[in-house]
Amino acid sequence: MSFASLRLFVLGGAFLSLVACSSPSDRRRPQAADRSPPQPSLAGTATYFAGNVRATATLNAFRLPRLESAPGGEGGSRGPARGAFGGGPPPGGGAPAGRGAGGGMMRLPRQSLTVTFHNDGPVPVTLAVIAVKSLLGSFVPVPEVLTLEPGATTALESMRGSAGNLSRLDLNLTLRRDDVDETHTITLAPIAADDAADQSPVR
Repeated sequence: MSFASLRLFVLGGAFLSLVACSSPSDRRRPQAADRSPPQPSLAGTATYFAGNVRATATLNAFRLPRLESAPGGEGGSRGPARGAFGGGPPPGGGAPAGRGAGGGMMRLPRQSLTVTFHNDGPVPVTLAVIAVKSLLGSFVPVPEVLTLEPGATTALESMRGSAGNLSRLDLNLTLRRDDVDETHTITLAPIAADDAADQSPVR
């Protein structure tokens, strides 16, 4: 074997060794970072009507799913679809449709927003819920009118929408009592899991 042939043989062996080192398991390793970190539970509180009514809003913990490439799609991307939140949620908190990695349409799972009210005053109060607006959507409250005895707590039915993983959420809540409207922006921030359990609505 000539020196030139021996050199080609050695270089070919080195190239094959490099290809073998770049195994499928190595190529799969970056996918561990594809899945977004979970959003913790968020909660915030505001008081109304001279401190007699306390409103607490809670958004459930949430994690975006890892999206698989659709059959026949290009590439093997498994991360969340680019532009999945597009133009944002429609009024009413509907889940926006996103485009998967393979170009197919998918719907994001929805998050659950709960608003509870507590009467801290000495007399019964009747409240009309006028507006519930946030990034998740503009919701029609159920019930729209509620009465609270002193010390009582009640909740609106859970409201659902999709906005992706959030580190905070601003909720504009308007209440009416005796023909007087009062609006506050409740800022929901992360809370511990044990605190989230304490936020469960009482009806």
